[in-house]
Amino acid sequence: MNSLDLSGTIIPLVTPFTDDLSMVSEVRLARIVRSLIPLKPAAFLVCGDLGEFAFLSSSERKLVLEIVLRETSNAVPVLTNVTTVGTMAALDLAQHAKRHGARGAVVMPPYYGQFTAEELQHHLKMIANYSDQLLLVVDPLKKLDPEVAASLHHNAAVHFPVPVGGGAAVSDSSTTDEFSVSGCVASPVALLEYEDFVAGPGNRAMKVAAAMRANGKVRFAKALLQYRELEAGPPRNPYQMSSIETVRDFEKSLS
Repeated sequence: MNSLDLSGTIIPLVTPFTDDLSMVSEVRLARIVRSLIPLKPAAFLVCGDLGEFAFLSSSERKLVLEIVLRETSNAVPVLTNVTTVGTMAALDLAQHAKRHGARGAVVMPPYYGQFTAEELQHHLKMIANYSDQLLLVVDPLKKLDPEVAASLHHNAAVHFPVPVGGGAAVSDSSTTDEFSVSGCVASPVALLEYEDFVAGPGNRAMKVAAAMRANGKVRFAKALLQYRELEAGPPRNPYQMSSIETVRDFEKSLS
């Protein structure tokens, strides 16, 4: 199914690691997914910025997706970020996602290197044409010129999300896990304060967004999940989790 038939709020997931950071923790990831399924979000998004995709190997990214797909068992659609520096690596991730039943993929232009408009156009067209699935193209680094975007608009499976905006926005541009498109909103805030984000967003969601901006979304999200007794493991170096004092003070501010 290549059309964007989702509506509502998409929850980006963290990628839980074992305590020694050597591998993805399947047990921790499964517990997090199971805890979120009853919320009935529009979709889960894996391996985005919040999921530390830049610190994952290709095989780890595939494993994370497979675990989440297994745990959701079609109860919640799943999207995956397939951004890489190289075209073939991104296409491999996108095709893997398609084979295993993901609803679609998110991609941004290569985040390292200088590329011509023609090269970026070819990069995105390859992924769109040969993965045969829904593709959401975000451009936080402003690498795409209007001509490149226009060249992809004829493909009904390709969509260009816009920034979330407002006080609940963590970033000032559409990232791999924070965007708005055709009735769908993805936000890292939704992982921590889903109901308040969906309803308002209200005061709690606004405070989460502010804390993520101040501390970094990966650092803060994993620390807060840990504080709320939902183990996500530590972030991969060089990230360090926010301090216990930071999250304790934050929780007090919500009461």
